[in-house]
Amino acid sequence: MTVDFGKPLDKLLLESEILIDRPKETPHSKYPNIIYPLDYGYLKRTVSMDGGGIDLWAGTRGKSLDALVCTVDPLKRKVEIKLLLGCTEAEKAAVLPFHRRTLHMGALLVRR
Repeated sequence: MTVDFGKPLDKLLLESEILIDRPKETPHSKYPNIIYPLDYGYLKRTVSMDGGGIDLWAGTRGKSLDALVCTVDPLKRKVEIKLLLGCTEAEKAAVLPFHRRTLHMGALLVRR
């Protein structure tokens, strides 16, 4: 992730409230056999490609931006970016399979 991309994201994080609406180890609403590996939520008062807030995965090491996950959902015909905050290497590794199992999405990790 280049400085030009990371700095504005850092600013957005500083100015936004994080809301966790899908806690770690809870089942997905449409796919109960798929469990959230980390806390999942969004930045309040932000807008993403789907019109909702910017999605995020919250790890156990604070709120610093570690990486992004870019997802492609061919069934919904959409692409999104999800922020990874305070994630260990193991937590980052857990996020990709989650997206790939739900609706067979494509997922790419972009490290900072």
